[in-house]
Amino acid sequence: TAEARIKLYKNGSFEVVLTKSSGDLEQDEKILKMIRAANFMKFQEKLNLRYKNLDYPVYLTQPFIITPATDEVKTE
Repeated sequence: TAEARIKLYKNGSFEVVLTKSSGDLEQDEKILKMIRAANFMKFQEKLNLRYKNLDYPVYLTQPFIITPATDEVKTE
């Protein structure tokens, strides 16, 4: 299990750090790459609608539970 902390700014930009490693450097890098490729704008719009006077930055914690695949991954 790995865990990431995301710091979301009012302008939609964000920073991410891994707060708990999965124990596998390659997996950790994939997690960070996946988060960095994400677009948080839709989430942020909904957040702003729900909480009218939200103070930024907003901190989010996201756990990642990693389990080995039981089926062979097919690539084409």
